[in-house]
Amino acid sequence: RRHPAFGCRPEPQAERKDTNEAATRRGDDDERQEVMGKDIELAILFADVVGSTRIYEVMGDLRARDMILTCVEIMRAATEHNHGTVIKTIGDEIMATFPTANDAINAGSRMQHDIRIHAELKVEGQPIAIRIGGHFGPVVLVNRDIFGAGGLHPLDGAHRDEPPPGPIRPAV
Repeated sequence: RRHPAFGCRPEPQAERKDTNEAATRRGDDDERQEVMGKDIELAILFADVVGSTRIYEVMGDLRARDMILTCVEIMRAATEHNHGTVIKTIGDEIMATFPTANDAINAGSRMQHDIRIHAELKVEGQPIAIRIGGHFGPVVLVNRDIFGAGGLHPLDGAHRDEPPPGPIRPAV
């Protein structure tokens, strides 16, 4: 059975492994080195705040910065709650990995929900929206960064094509 959002088979819960997270937690340099530079299958989630430039224009620099930081913290919490690892944040963006596509989908859904209902994350009466994209498949993990397998090009935000905010979108 293929996961409808990422086009992959969901991994059974009992077989889930997050090798990098487990190695990092144990501090086992040998195991971490074994994973780094190797092709592994992960779900990658990209999320960013929609219209952050306008948020700064309307709310002013200090208030907008606080709102963006709150959004990023909500995205980080949803990632960690769903067995994910934040790889990097840049401004209003987050890139995270997950052991399964289901975990990534659940994290994205939680991000959208928690940001939408947060009382202080409204601009001109409208809730802030986030745009989410994802990918599942082979990647290379090097020094806590993710690169596309088959060539060391960085995986960068699925949001670059600027789809409208709304449903979580798989990378094609």
